[in-house]
Amino acid sequence: MPQFDMVRARYALNFIEAMKLHGYSSEPILETLSLTEEILLRPDQLIPAHQLWELVRQISLQTGLNDLGLEAGQLASVAAHGEFGKMVFAVPTLLQRMKTFCEQAQAEYSQADFWVETSDAKTLFCRAPIAGDVHQLRGTELYVLAMMIETVGASNGKDAVFNSIELQTHYGEELDQYLRTISTRRLFGQVNTCLEVSKHTLARSIDTSFQLPGSLTPSAGGQLAHIDEFSSLRTLIDEQSDLHHFSIEDAAQMFGVHVRKLQRHLSVNATSFREIKNDVVCARASKFLRDTNISIADIATNLGYTSPNNFSRAYRKWYGITPIAYRTITQQTNVTP
Repeated sequence: MPQFDMVRARYALNFIEAMKLHGYSSEPILETLSLTEEILLRPDQLIPAHQLWELVRQISLQTGLNDLGLEAGQLASVAAHGEFGKMVFAVPTLLQRMKTFCEQAQAEYSQADFWVETSDAKTLFCRAPIAGDVHQLRGTELYVLAMMIETVGASNGKDAVFNSIELQTHYGEELDQYLRTISTRRLFGQVNTCLEVSKHTLARSIDTSFQLPGSLTPSAGGQLAHIDEFSSLRTLIDEQSDLHHFSIEDAAQMFGVHVRKLQRHLSVNATSFREIKNDVVCARASKFLRDTNISIADIATNLGYTSPNNFSRAYRKWYGITPIAYRTITQQTNVTP
């Protein structure tokens, strides 16, 4: 079996999954390219480069989703890309990881050069352009960008910030909004794709005892199985003092991921940000009612309701009892709904 077969299979499958998240059917495109999702799910299946690039082009043309490569690149971690990911994360410093990424990506993505450029002034993590049309260039660049960002972020922590990001692709508002969370300087329409990495982090020793995700195996509902990266989401929401204004965009930024990746993870686990947040609101409301003498009006305001009546209706819908009745009962009997 060729060493890096899984990279292209995972790459193609992530584009299909991202496309489906936007409500598009993958069957017409796969049929045109003589592919099936079953083929993409086989880790021993070699996907020719030209077939992958055409898949990217057709998805962009038929959906109009120009930035889908960034979403696709975040649907599975670098470590999930078979031996490629295992080799990248097996080395103990960030500089070594970036160089290993470049060496192995060069072997897999033969149409592009990858390199790390160091000088006294700065360190750049780079990828050269590939031959292709505008759809292929943008899609593949953004996918690889997501992998490069994760390689550095997984080494530096979720708060990793780049001094600058240079992209071959043109400006896009949604793309720029994502990039500004991790870089203060963003340059579009450049010759190469480059991340400027803080030099003081390059030699930092990194724990290499990671768990490599399993092969491309669909879980219930046909979605891909992933490591539970967001198990602390409920705790994160519960820690917010301004619960009403805390959004999924805020949560995604704090986790250091794209909103679509967080949404997809929650969907795979049969829940949503709204459901978890509502659960936290319910629990917080009950705690206020049970353990304090704060007025119903103040509780409603604290939880973001425009009026006590709106809060009371919501609470009755949750528990079948009014807030006043619940407070009376629980403060007398210590019963918790």
